[in-house]
Amino acid sequence: DPYPRYPVNTVIPVFTPTLDGVIENGWHLASDTVSFSPAGYDPKLYLNHDDNYLYVAISLSNIGLPQLQFDFQGDGWWWGSGNTILSINPSQGRFTEFRSWDASPEVQAYAGTLNQFGGMWDDETAYQQRFDRRVIDPASVILKVNFSFPTTQVELAIPKSDHAGLTLAAGSKIGLNITYSSVKNVAEFWASTFDRYGLLNFVVGTLVSADQPKPAERSVSTFSLGQNYPNPFSAKGGSASGGNSETSFEFRVPSSGFVSLKIFDILGREVAVLVSEEKSAGQYRVTWDASNFASGVYLYRLQAGSFVETKRMMLLR
Repeated sequence: DPYPRYPVNTVIPVFTPTLDGVIENGWHLASDTVSFSPAGYDPKLYLNHDDNYLYVAISLSNIGLPQLQFDFQGDGWWWGSGNTILSINPSQGRFTEFRSWDASPEVQAYAGTLNQFGGMWDDETAYQQRFDRRVIDPASVILKVNFSFPTTQVELAIPKSDHAGLTLAAGSKIGLNITYSSVKNVAEFWASTFDRYGLLNFVVGTLVSADQPKPAERSVSTFSLGQNYPNPFSAKGGSASGGNSETSFEFRVPSSGFVSLKIFDILGREVAVLVSEEKSAGQYRVTWDASNFASGVYLYRLQAGSFVETKRMMLLR
């Protein structure tokens, strides 16, 4: 799903949350819409990472049973090595399904003797009898659920796994699909965060989440807004951006307060809101994906209390 029909923040920034079933400030909102759902059902998806874990959080405004399908190598294959399926029952606070596809050479060879091809699921009896292992040990995955009928908050921490292809290396891709069954407690109702039969690729980033100042840079004495980088940049991934339709912005605030960072076209029309919330003192970075915007000159403006600064940038095609 390289061109989703819905707004998605596809970069996974650095942030280490407190895993207690409560989605705190600092989690990076990846998507707050769905591709399909019954009216009034709008689960929100949050994604972050650090050196050791991929963090996933889901906020459900109503009943639904989430199933997450990961393509940790981001190669688009539904049956790729390391692909993992997790199903969660929020009311019970546990996994009802946890399986990964093992396509290592020794597993493919053994699967062939069973007239199976391409690999095996690691929860199959024959797989366990032969290899006695898991691609990702379910016991190593942290699951915290806050269920208060009908709402639910889910937090997950999946450990880095070379065997599964989850390296968490900067620039690596992670494919993800999420569906929900028994939506609003109706067995026939289902929903899908992304297109039902597609995997949306996210990119592991190096920037700190916009809600989390860099620890070494919390002591800031003045307001400032840096020039976006790269600039110019290309929505087609041309030479100006080295193949990246995103540009990043860095700003500093010396005291707590409400901060907004907005983007305008050359006519002064607001086209995007990157930040609009209370911030503590610190240095922040946020990104903007301009792949769906026309080429031209754009303005970006930081406003924090009485401080206002506007700068220009160029988007190329």
